[in-house]
Amino acid sequence: EVANDLQSLGTVYKAQRLWEKSEEYFLKSLKIQEEYFGKKNINTTSILNQIANLYSINEEYEKARKIYLEILEIQKKFLPPYHPDIAITLNNIGYIYINEKEFKKAENIFLEALKNDQTKFGKVHPRVATLKFNLGQIYFRQGFFVKAEDYFKEALKDNEKIFGQQNPELQNNLDSLVHVYYQMGNFQLANRYFKRAAI
Repeated sequence: EVANDLQSLGTVYKAQRLWEKSEEYFLKSLKIQEEYFGKKNINTTSILNQIANLYSINEEYEKARKIYLEILEIQKKFLPPYHPDIAITLNNIGYIYINEKEFKKAENIFLEALKNDQTKFGKVHPRVATLKFNLGQIYFRQGFFVKAEDYFKEALKDNEKIFGQQNPELQNNLDSLVHVYYQMGNFQLANRYFKRAAI
């Protein structure tokens, strides 16, 4: 109970952007939880996630990555294959690699997460669409515009099936296609998606 209270206080300080106080209380909570459950226990992943997210927000990517990788190790030990929490952690690691400009590592992580979520949720699901979009972003940032286009279009197609043709959820998909077609010099298609995004 004390550990939960400390974690709650850390969350409050985090919401107030008092990063050092938040870290202090999260680490105190982690210490108690590890003393009670032992290190590398599935019950400690919640507080570890809070700490990793805090470091990520503050652009301390190396610290965040190490903790997310520790969480992934624990989850793969205790959770069944293709558990959705594993895909969430993979996604978090992927974002860290993107921020570190480790695009190949990010690609591999997102592909693993995509396989995980497609196995768990099927081919068409919001989380699957998000991962396709993330992969598109990786390829776009490296200048691989044809591959980016493929993933952006797949993500858009999935989200249209899920949310319908006219839905705010499609905005990022449409904007991404505007940018990729602009970079490819296909201004006619860029303009078509721009007009649709503006509706």
